[in-house]
Amino acid sequence: MNTIKRVIEILLIFLFGTVFCGCGEQEKALKIKFKEIDTSTGQKSLDREQGVLRLAISSMISPRETIHCYQDIFNYVGEKLNRKIKIVQKESYGETNELLRQGEVDVAMVCSGAYVEAHASYGAELLSAPKPLSDRTYCSYIIVHRDSQINSIEELKGKTFAFTDSLSNTGRLYPVWLLSQKGYKPETYFARYIYSGSHDNSIRAVSDGLIDGAAVDSLVFLYMNTNQPDVVSLSRVIAVSPVFGLPPLIVHPRMDVELKKILQEILLNMHSDEKGKVLLSRIKIERFIIPQDMDYDPIREMKKAVGYE
Repeated sequence: MNTIKRVIEILLIFLFGTVFCGCGEQEKALKIKFKEIDTSTGQKSLDREQGVLRLAISSMISPRETIHCYQDIFNYVGEKLNRKIKIVQKESYGETNELLRQGEVDVAMVCSGAYVEAHASYGAELLSAPKPLSDRTYCSYIIVHRDSQINSIEELKGKTFAFTDSLSNTGRLYPVWLLSQKGYKPETYFARYIYSGSHDNSIRAVSDGLIDGAAVDSLVFLYMNTNQPDVVSLSRVIAVSPVFGLPPLIVHPRMDVELKKILQEILLNMHSDEKGKVLLSRIKIERFIIPQDMDYDPIREMKKAVGYE
């Protein structure tokens, strides 16, 4: 609760302090830094201790939610691998990609847009991806407050809007692409916009009436609808994107081949293990799969269309 209160206070300051990006200001939108980023399970810095698997998780959801969702999953992997697990979360998707590039972590859990960037930048490889339960798909939701009179993306013109991260597919690329199809850019379409840092922060900002609209990950939205219905019930979806390739776990191309194979086997068989199945069901995951690089081609096409390549 204190964290949410701090988030609201910070947003209020920026909303009414006129430090948002205004029309015509190219890519100068405010990026809010939510001061709860230290999530490395007590570790102040990454170390190179032998027998430790180092995992980075992009800030698709805020740090506390990340630990709540994934700590048990990765502890399970550590038990099967007979290694300790250390988790770290950075403020941005780009910083997470850089950790993997520099060999500071062994595995990174990233959004689909961040994978496309990492693959193009240094050849990051797909390890696995969590397949959601059959009633859930991965796409972008454009949301507004429940009581808002806004019912379409067209009616968001001249309003305030929240993106998630500059590398986010569902939280930025898709809505930017959608606007481009109508001949607009965010700088001239919205009165002001921010980068919230995570999808749950964007959802809260809309639900609290601090922002008129936001683009968020459908899986995060549905997860919060189950676990925090009091928050999500204050928002509603006005547009849904096509389905995209799932947010994957990725590794550096120089990762030890045998370790990569073992990790894949653990993840792919997790749903067959009673304990693993229970842990997966808690966060609405059916099982892990190995995605194909071509699954992310629609994201590459959107990037090209909006000039991000």
